Amino acid sequence: MKKKTLMMSMMLMIVMLAAPFVYADSINVGDTIQLYNSYGETPGGAFSLYKDSTYQFESFCLEMNEYFTFGENLIVAGITKGAVNGGVGGGTDGVDPLDDRTAYLYYNFRMNTLASLVSGFSYVFAPSISSTQETLNRTSATALQQAIWYLEEETTAPLSGLALSLWTVANNAPLAARTTAYNNVGVLNLQGSNVGYGVNRQDQLTITSVPEPATMLLLGLGLIGLAGVRRKYKA
Repeated sequence: MKKKTLMMSMMLMIVMLAAPFVYADSINVGDTIQLYNSYGETPGGAFSLYKDSTYQFESFCLEMNEYFTFGENLIVAGITKGAVNGGVGGGTDGVDPLDDRTAYLYYNFRMNTLASLVSGFSYVFAPSISSTQETLNRTSATALQQAIWYLEEETTAPLSGLALSLWTVANNAPLAARTTAYNNVGVLNLQGSNVGYGVNRQDQLTITSVPEPATMLLLGLGLIGLAGVRRKYKA
């Protein structure tokens, strides 16, 4: 029994160490945010998202037929699993569903693991980077936005180079990995505030939930405790 308890403890420690040290984004329905150009050469992302004059995270848009102005006050009208009232590849109910492959790419982008999955992808989250890394950020962000638009059926233009590599990795990703990503990624349904609340803006990707290390630790300690109780009852 000691060996089983020890093995369980070791496995739980591995899970805790592997847990991403990134939590859900602090964005809620009704919040006012701003988007600024970060890197990328398309009309899309990467975009730097700010709330209360504080940088939050990098995001990418899902729609090619809606727009916004950098620095414009945008209202978070909803946080859903799809682009609302927009999107070339929209659904029949006015919602263009989020593709789990898009979620997979963005989830790994935010977890800083996309570079390990796609050769040639390099994006550094830092306020100050070298000119070489700026070029890599720009190339990678452009390719990721192109892959997202293709997956969301916003464009049928053939992908090539890094964008094609990103699509291929997402398309071949295990269903379980795509499902995990989908469950942790959401869509910020944005509307303009300076020309009327009902004017839609490009919806953006966000992280809605990620297992916290503290939660994993509590779970681990609980399971280890249960193993000890079980052992005591058997003794």
